[in-house]
Amino acid sequence: MSALIAGGLLGYIFALSCIKWEANQIVSGSAINILAVGLTGFFLFQVFGFHGSSPAVAKMPLLDLPWMDKLPLLGHPLRVMIFQQSPLFGISILLVALAWLLLYKTPSGLRLRAVGENPVAAETLGVRVKRLRYLAVVASGLLAALGGAQLSLGDLSQFVERMTAGRGFIALAALILGRWKPWQVLAACLFFGFADALADSLQSVGFGIPPELFLALPFILTIIVLAGFIGEIRPPAALGKTYRR
Repeated sequence: MSALIAGGLLGYIFALSCIKWEANQIVSGSAINILAVGLTGFFLFQVFGFHGSSPAVAKMPLLDLPWMDKLPLLGHPLRVMIFQQSPLFGISILLVALAWLLLYKTPSGLRLRAVGENPVAAETLGVRVKRLRYLAVVASGLLAALGGAQLSLGDLSQFVERMTAGRGFIALAALILGRWKPWQVLAACLFFGFADALADSLQSVGFGIPPELFLALPFILTIIVLAGFIGEIRPPAALGKTYRR
């Protein structure tokens, strides 16, 4: 809950800076990113009295279905890959399905896509463009906060300063590669997750190669993928543009 409150507040600050005060989205986003790094370090010391990382805390309980082992062929692999995970993993998959239903099967989703493509036309039809943009940006802050909660409580069982290690930029690359469509973005995230897991596996094997090279593998693949696909991808027409009535 604390993560959701913090993510929602930062999302609201970002929305204010870009929608109300018409700040450049890249500049204001970078500033909020730096602010978040400083605030988390400050509150880490205030709450736990430590710099760098917090003491270990209890991890979230796993979602496990032992009876799946009895299913033929893929029962055990599916249990390990999907259900022996924290609850937030299952919630994230459910959120992808809900996002797809919202965007493509409801009038609200049509309005949201119209605001991203042609806000002038949307407002002539009675859509309150700025209010909808506020809601969308705050919702993005809530979703990002769930990712942080998964990393700290689902994977590490502690908070470590700068523990995302640039993965937010990989998430942005996954969004671009997925063409702003929920299921395609999920596939792109799985691709980059596979690259991250592969880097960990290769690092444990060694091959006499400096481990820093393996740590850079996900980012190298990000650059290669974006360099190959970025010219073929068309973002929403109003993406990053200030809207004035």
